[in-house]
Amino acid sequence: MRDAREASVNSARKVGHVIAEINDNFEILANYNPAEIYRDVWQLRYTGGSIGFKEHRLKLKQLMGEDPSFIDLYYKTHHTAESKKIYFGGDKEALVNFVNETSRVTIESYNKDLSQKYGDDPTQHNVNDPE
Repeated sequence: MRDAREASVNSARKVGHVIAEINDNFEILANYNPAEIYRDVWQLRYTGGSIGFKEHRLKLKQLMGEDPSFIDLYYKTHHTAESKKIYFGGDKEALVNFVNETSRVTIESYNKDLSQKYGDDPTQHNVNDPE
C-alpha cells in the first residue's frame, strides 16, 4: 500500500498539487489512483487506516441522515470507540477521548483557528472549512 500511496502522491505533485510529506490530502489523492488500481476502487479504499474515508462518509451519512461535516469525519476516525458511541449517540458536548495526543492537539488547534476566523460562537463556525 505504501508504494501505491507514493505513486498517487507523485502523480498529484506532477500536475501541481502541493502534498506535505506527513499530512497528505486524501481529497486530492483520491483522484490520482496508481496504474495498478482501478480509480473507483482507489477512491473507495484510499485510506489513512483500514477503512476508506469515502466509506466512513457513507456510513456516517446513513447514521446521521445527512452529509457528515469535516468534524464528524475527524471524530469518527480519531475518537476512541467509547467516545464515538457518546458523540454519535447525540451527546456532542461530552468530554471525549482521542486515540492519541496528536489527534487531540490537532482538533484543538483547528477549533482555535475556527474561533479566530468566525468568532467565539461555535454555531457560526464553518465546520467544513478546510483551512
